[in-house]
Amino acid sequence: MKVSLDLIYTELMAVKADVAEMKAASTAAIVADHEGRIRTLEKWVWGASGIAAVGGAGLSQLITALMR
Repeated sequence: MKVSLDLIYTELMAVKADVAEMKAASTAAIVADHEGRIRTLEKWVWGASGIAAVGGAGLSQLITALMR
């Protein structure tokens, strides 16, 4: 069996397409995981800032009441 340049080129393009498809699938999974992690961090940050605001207001009221 003789291997021609056309056959090599055809196989190379098929491999290239397969690799591109695998990269796209892998990238989509990584991006989805990254988005999930960012959203989780944002929930914690907003929750912590809310708690800090309420705690600060409460502490301010307590200090004001103690100073009277």
